[in-house]
Amino acid sequence: MWKVRNHRNDTELRRFEEAVIHPLWTLLRLAYTTGRSIDQLTSDAEPTLIAALSLRRKGATLCQILDLLVRETTNDVDLWVQAYESQAQAIRAGRAPVLLVTPPRLSDVFSKYLYEEGLTDPAIWDGIRGNTFTRKEFYENFQLDNPVVPACPYCDLDSINAVSNCNIEHFLPRSKFPFLSLNALNMFPSCHGCNGFWEGKGTHYSVEIPSLLNNQYGDDVAFNFDPTKARISLSSMSGNTHTLQFIDLMQLERRYGCSHVYAAVCRAGSVLFDTFTQNEFDPAEAQAYVSTVRAGAPMQFAICAYVYDMVTYLGSGTTAGAGRGHGEPG
Repeated sequence: MWKVRNHRNDTELRRFEEAVIHPLWTLLRLAYTTGRSIDQLTSDAEPTLIAALSLRRKGATLCQILDLLVRETTNDVDLWVQAYESQAQAIRAGRAPVLLVTPPRLSDVFSKYLYEEGLTDPAIWDGIRGNTFTRKEFYENFQLDNPVVPACPYCDLDSINAVSNCNIEHFLPRSKFPFLSLNALNMFPSCHGCNGFWEGKGTHYSVEIPSLLNNQYGDDVAFNFDPTKARISLSSMSGNTHTLQFIDLMQLERRYGCSHVYAAVCRAGSVLFDTFTQNEFDPAEAQAYVSTVRAGAPMQFAICAYVYDMVTYLGSGTTAGAGRGHGEPG
C-alpha cells in the first residue's frame, strides 16, 4: 500500500549488471557467432565473471547451462538483449513491460543462477566492490530509502523490521519476467504472507497495475467496518481501477476480513481515540495524529480510517459516510 523507493539497492544491482550481466550477453553472442564453448571464450575473463560462471545448482554450473542454451536454441541473442533492455527501461519509466516468453534455460540463468545463487555470492561481490552484499544489507538499504514506511509495503498488516520476517517480493514475478529478477525497481521487501501464493500475491501479476514505485494505494483504500460481522471490507474511495486490482492481486479483502484483524484495529483505534475525548480534533487532524503515533507500526492506514470514522461520527452525530471508511466502527 505504501509508495516506496529502492535507490540504494538499485545502485548496487546496476553494478552487478555491469560486471556480470552485460558480459554474459557478450559471451552468448560470441558463442553463437564463433561456435566456441563458453569455457573456451573465458580463459582470460575477469575474476568477477569467472565467479558468476562458476555458480552451481544441482551439479551444473552456469557455464554449462549457457553452453546447453547455445546448442539447444537458435541465435536469438539480439532479441533477448533487446527484451532485457526494454523491460528495464519500462520499469524505470513506470511503464508496463512487454512480456516475452524465454527458453527455460535462459529463464534459469536469471531467476535461478544469478538471482538465487548470485545475488549474495561472496566471490562475485568481492570482485565488484571488495566486500560481500547480503540480504540483510538489501533490507537495510530499503529501510534507509523509506524511513516513513513502517510495515510491509504491500499489505501494511505485518512488520518487516526483523530480517527474519522479510522476503524479497518481485512485483512482476521471476517465473514470468526472469530478466527483471535482479532489477531493484522490481524487488521490494515484503512479509511472508504477501510473498506466498495462498495468502498473498505469489506468482500472480498484472502488468496493468502500477507498482509500489508509482502509487501509494493506501491513500485511496476505503476501510469499511462492519461490527455485526466483525470484519473490515476494502474498496477504492475514488473507484480507481488500479486500486481495486491491487486489492484483488494481494488478496487484501480476505486478509483484512479476518475477525482477529478487525479486533486488532478496533482495539488500537479505541486506545488512540481516548486522546481525542480530551482535545478538540477534526477528522483530518486525528488522522495526522494517528500517523505520527503509529509511525513504525503496522496497520497504520486501517487505524487511521477507524479513528477518522469515530471522530467524524461523534462530531456530526451521524454515521460517517465519506472519508477513510464508511459506517460506524464497532
